[in-house]
Amino acid sequence: QFLYFIGPMSFWNTGFLFASEIALAIGFIFVAAVVVYLRQLRRGGARTAFGSDHAVPSVGLLHPNAGAGGGGERVLWVALETLMAADKRSGIDRVYTLYTKRYPATEEFSVPTEAKASGSPRQSGRSTSQRAIDARDTAHLVALAKRQFDVPGIDPARLNVVYLTYTRMLEPACYPRLTLFLQSFVGGAAVFWDVASRGTTDVIVDTVGIPCSYWLFNIVCGCTIAAYVHYPVISSDMLRKVASRQSDFNNTGRVAGSRILTSAKLLYYRGFAVLYRAFGGNFATVVMTNSTWTNEHVQFMWRRLDTSVVYPPCGINRFVRACPQLKANLRDDTIVSVGQFRPEKNHILQIRAFSRALKAGSLPAGTKLVLVGGCRDAGDRNRVAELRKLAAHLSLREGREIEFEVSVPGARVVELLSRATVGLHTMRDEHFGIVVAEYMAAGAIAVAHDSAGPKRDIVVRHNGVRLGFLSDDEAGFAQAIADAFKLRSNSNEWAAIAEAARTAAMRFSDRHFAAGFARRLAPVLALTLLPEEDDDGVKLCC
Repeated sequence: QFLYFIGPMSFWNTGFLFASEIALAIGFIFVAAVVVYLRQLRRGGARTAFGSDHAVPSVGLLHPNAGAGGGGERVLWVALETLMAADKRSGIDRVYTLYTKRYPATEEFSVPTEAKASGSPRQSGRSTSQRAIDARDTAHLVALAKRQFDVPGIDPARLNVVYLTYTRMLEPACYPRLTLFLQSFVGGAAVFWDVASRGTTDVIVDTVGIPCSYWLFNIVCGCTIAAYVHYPVISSDMLRKVASRQSDFNNTGRVAGSRILTSAKLLYYRGFAVLYRAFGGNFATVVMTNSTWTNEHVQFMWRRLDTSVVYPPCGINRFVRACPQLKANLRDDTIVSVGQFRPEKNHILQIRAFSRALKAGSLPAGTKLVLVGGCRDAGDRNRVAELRKLAAHLSLREGREIEFEVSVPGARVVELLSRATVGLHTMRDEHFGIVVAEYMAAGAIAVAHDSAGPKRDIVVRHNGVRLGFLSDDEAGFAQAIADAFKLRSNSNEWAAIAEAARTAAMRFSDRHFAAGFARRLAPVLALTLLPEEDDDGVKLCC
């Protein structure tokens, strides 16, 4: 009986192994076919754009939120302007591809003639009506960037915009649990497929931060990756905060109050840190960071020392043009805060610190706090509503002691800062802090959080002169605001600080950024570098 059963069992075991081998072979062939298909899309795109015998690599910029109004978006558009200018100097006729979500043009928007005439060869297979819509939306996007960020050098005829459909997969709201891991890997994979299925370029320049997609672009499509890192997805500070059981917006009181949950979260964070390095940092050929703080954390998390700091472009000149004279008597009794209404910006602390200084009699009568920022979604709009409730609870009347200016154009921001006495920023561990540099360029006294970018790179001493005030709690911010207003009573001291701050802010000019950005990308983009002077007269290659 044993032999009777062992025979069929051996037969089924052999059959199972044979079927498994066939399945693995089919799976391998399928994966190989997908890789070949996606690589053919990349090479086909390069031939279409540049001609089959052209040796210059095609370039794509990955930035799903290209039409948003944040500092990261300004980096994107100034970077694109920089590369187009470098190509012109190098005699290169290259079309750039921008991967982003769609920002539909309004009905009254008219498409410029050059935008109507232009059209990417990649889109030649699309219907005439769809190409017309794409041209309209692309012209609208470029016009939006020019108006918001003062970047006139974008040539729409040299820009091919590929509109992505899966960008929602990058939003943290899609992942109520294991947000960091799922947003990075699932969201990154979705965006990769969105890009790859439409044809990638030889070089992918990531200016928004989707590092867990790098391995897919590199291995599957053969792309070279260049990354401009605004902040590390995970940092040693985050690990330390969890280990010390400190409650914050990304570490709830429930987790901080439990030893078991804290240990589990630490294990999760440490595991993710290993994956972040293995699938992200290991696959980037060029890595630029926006600040000393970010650079140190990226070097530590990615275990590499070939990264470099390229300060972001802060649009310094537009603030200098708006306020050429730095005189205390030209300033209004206003405190201006500029920043998206996100939880980490900590507008609650700003309102409480202002209320505290006002009630202590430390500020002139009629002083007003103006909160300026954009709203990305319903969550941000709800946050503004809650801030309005907090202001009312603290007896701050809207229109009198406090104002909310939501999603205003860039010209309005320049107008407000050019007359403000104080520029306020309270985010802890702000990776850089473009707006703090803008405060200094506009002549407002910067009051910022005593951490990360503002502490390490921006609000530092310049030739022995302080450039502003730093604090880290409500009482400290209230005192710093009061001290900034007191400076107006001494016009000489005010002028010394304001002029030193503006001079120091020139380190963050568009031309400084352009010089560093082009120099670091030159080897992979085949650029010819020419010596050119930056705003301070310092010779740099760009």
